[in-house]
Amino acid sequence: MKKLALALISSLLIIGCSVAKLDMNAAKETAENCLKAIDKGDYAAVKSTYYSTEFVQSESEEKLTEKFNKLKEVTGKMQSYELKESKVENEAGEEACIKLVYDVKYERVITYEDFVIIVEGGKHKIASHLVSNQ
Repeated sequence: MKKLALALISSLLIIGCSVAKLDMNAAKETAENCLKAIDKGDYAAVKSTYYSTEFVQSESEEKLTEKFNKLKEVTGKMQSYELKESKVENEAGEEACIKLVYDVKYERVITYEDFVIIVEGGKHKIASHLVSNQ
């Protein structure tokens, strides 16, 4: 029984520490700076500074650049963005994260952009970035 109680307390401390590392303002800053870097065409910074290691490894730099260029052709230059939804998710057995949803107004279209932000190496990183149009 003591071992079970100790394991439970240890798990709660680990989960508590994970949540404490997440900061909503830092997560928003990461997502918004990423949007600005994409708009400027600074895709190397997006990949090295804002996206998580696992997310970066899912595609080559050439493929990612190609996707961003196609997106820019369709959308045009970014005009503005507005945070529509934000929440911290911390489910048992899952990595704690912050989910952010933005409406992003471009010259030719408005998109919904969903970000999942995690802490990696002490920094807020984007683990997922989905773009859809309205």
